[in-house]
Amino acid sequence: MRFGFPKRDRIRKSSEFRRVFGKRRIFCTEHLKLYVLKSRESRLGLAVSKRLGKAVKRNRIKRILREIFRKNREKFDYQADIIIKPEPSFSMLEYKEAERVVCALFKQAGVLRRDD
Repeated sequence: MRFGFPKRDRIRKSSEFRRVFGKRRIFCTEHLKLYVLKSRESRLGLAVSKRLGKAVKRNRIKRILREIFRKNREKFDYQADIIIKPEPSFSMLEYKEAERVVCALFKQAGVLRRDD
């Protein structure tokens, strides 16, 4: 298992975000929106709005989401570009609850194997 999160594993360019938002499948809960588009390699993009709080809070949310993605990407059924857009209620979750919510959404999207 790799412990870093290198740039090649991230969706960074606005054109890449537009491509995923334009041709995606979308899955929602009260805490998150998940946009999924099959690709050659699994990458993560985060769309964290300023309405979630100040920079410290937004950065904590991004760290948590990156860690959940990094820990679970080896269990993915297929490679996909994934954009996660958290809702304000997500900032109230503890790490374990956040991981449960994100993994449930990955399973709903069919990205994460159901047996895990």
